[in-house]
Amino acid sequence: MGLSPSAVRALRALVTLQCAAIGVLSAQLTLTVALQKTEFFEGEPLYVAFELTNHGADTAWTWPLDPSPDRLTVEIRKHDGPRVRATSIWIDRAFPPTYRGEPLAPGESDVQVYTLQDLWGDDHQRQHVFVHHMGPGTYTLRASFDSRVTPEAGGEGTVFLAQPAMFTIRPASQLEESAFKEVGDVFDRAFARPTRAQYAGALLSLLERRWAENPLDPFLPHLLTQGVTLVWATNQSLTVEQARRVSELQRSVATAQADRPAGALVAIRLHRDVPVGMSAPDTAGFGTSLASRAVLAVWRRTNHPQH
Repeated sequence: MGLSPSAVRALRALVTLQCAAIGVLSAQLTLTVALQKTEFFEGEPLYVAFELTNHGADTAWTWPLDPSPDRLTVEIRKHDGPRVRATSIWIDRAFPPTYRGEPLAPGESDVQVYTLQDLWGDDHQRQHVFVHHMGPGTYTLRASFDSRVTPEAGGEGTVFLAQPAMFTIRPASQLEESAFKEVGDVFDRAFARPTRAQYAGALLSLLERRWAENPLDPFLPHLLTQGVTLVWATNQSLTVEQARRVSELQRSVATAQADRPAGALVAIRLHRDVPVGMSAPDTAGFGTSLASRAVLAVWRRTNHPQH
């Protein structure tokens, strides 16, 4: 039994409206990948930011920019080799039947920032600086994001592709290798029970010296995020004075590198303990930089009710 002419016209109108909505959303939102730079030495932290931005005049409704591989899909491939191994992070969410996505107002962004070696690379660890290791070579990073709230049913939204990002890892110079090894020697103290109590003091000493020598030291953001996490992960603690100084250094590094993924990573860490329900964190010191957008994105994810 076929459809009546009126039913066919209604179905065509519905499909046209759905296609138009997807077309508008596609023009309204963009996914971008930002690397700290394009050339790194082996052992240098590779900071990366994924940003979904609303360039339109209306609020867009989209799935959160989750790192789950069925949502934010990231592929890193070495030019003369296979795809780089990835560690998957799965996030399960439960929403009411009326859920239509998260609102992204005009000009707003959803941001995720990572250190690549914490999620991508082989299992060959060089000391305890990163979870994974990425050796010398030329790489291409490709990313896509499925913004649909109900992918299995089509749903509102679409899949966004970022422009591929190419980067090179070269062998480290003797000076760069020494800089890496020094960080590794400090991190190793946290993993060895006899020296664990010395870790916090050694971390602060290294932070102070590296900051004084070079505020753009590539290891400073890693020390101020993963390095500080290691204190708590090994059941140690910072003194009140040490905690105050760490916060000061985090703010200084985040401000100095506010337009870079590294600065955004530190800024997120600095503001991560804003209580749920509190007003938006003060990001005036970061201006309209990536760091500011990243902090506000994290705050919205933790404070917005489910829609």
